[in-house]
Amino acid sequence: MGSRERIATAGSAMSARVAQRSGHVRYSTTSEPGRPSVSMEARLARELVARCRGLTSHVDELEDEIQALVIPLAPSLLAICGCGALSAAKIVGETAGAQRFRSKDAFARHNGTAPIPVWSANHVRHRLNRASTRQLNAALHRIALTQARHDPSARAYLDRRRAGGNTSTEAMRCLKRRLSDAVFRALIADAAAFDLKARGFGRLT
Repeated sequence: MGSRERIATAGSAMSARVAQRSGHVRYSTTSEPGRPSVSMEARLARELVARCRGLTSHVDELEDEIQALVIPLAPSLLAICGCGALSAAKIVGETAGAQRFRSKDAFARHNGTAPIPVWSANHVRHRLNRASTRQLNAALHRIALTQARHDPSARAYLDRRRAGGNTSTEAMRCLKRRLSDAVFRALIADAAAFDLKARGFGRLT
């Protein structure tokens, strides 16, 4: 769930609480002559709307700042379908340097996209690695969901996995594992390019 969605959800919850209290508000205000029952509800509603607008504006400002910071740091990462500035910033921050992982497989184990095999009779299934970095896994999951909706190659990959016997959940895990490899390559490329610029072989923007 994105920042705007969280604000909208919070606003809806606050509106529901206002509605639940309306009976008490109506009773308390009508008990005093000259004070209409709707006045306090209207004030609370205006305050709620103003607060939501203020939070939305603040979120927009923060997103602009994050985007300005992440564009020069992770251009290859941002080129991946479904990876916006916020997801890229989360991945860069949670990874803390892709060079510290000796391989794409080590990175996948760190982010939880390398599932643990579980054997049952003649079938091999996989379960999640609960020891992984959940924030990083969540960012990859959001990107995978976007790809599943909007990226033709990702949709075709999911169809092939399901045709091969995977459940929808297993197919999505396979897509996330493939995405992890792409993210790792992008992080390595971005780190190398940034190092070259920092050593004077290019110009930092």
